Amino acid sequence: MGSLKTMNYNAALLDTLKQCTQLQELRLEQPYLNANASFFEALSSCSRLQRLCLISRSGTFDPSSTEDFMERCRHVIMCHMFMGGTLVACRTLQKALLDRFTHERSALSVVIYPLHHEDLPSVIRDIPLTLLDRITLFQSHVAQPPHLSPVVTSQETLSVIGAQQLRC
Repeated sequence: MGSLKTMNYNAALLDTLKQCTQLQELRLEQPYLNANASFFEALSSCSRLQRLCLISRSGTFDPSSTEDFMERCRHVIMCHMFMGGTLVACRTLQKALLDRFTHERSALSVVIYPLHHEDLPSVIRDIPLTLLDRITLFQSHVAQPPHLSPVVTSQETLSVIGAQQLRC
């Protein structure tokens, strides 16, 4: 996959996201993820996205691109980002997203926090348990039969290199 500090498959990931118009959940864990304008533009193609979790120990994010993405993808009710960045930058973006979108998305859960901050465990304790188990901590149910139906109908599960999960 290349050297430790590069994502050689970034272009392919962005192209793939543009094709996943039915994507509803995305959990992406990559040490050097750059959640920049290109990333969020590609992710905006996923107009049915509801839950997003980005985890990156040395990753960066672009606050204005994040806000633009949330504006375009109106079904997103969970946006959890545990990345690099300062506590002030993370809290500022979290507050901006909550202030801007809570009134139209009453179930909105936004947690933006530095991955290596000493207070992260207390922040994680405040995440709703269902979201924490299913998405944030990635207790996957891939290859298990669905709870309500014995047949998977409209969702396909793709496994992507690393700890990434796309559901289109």
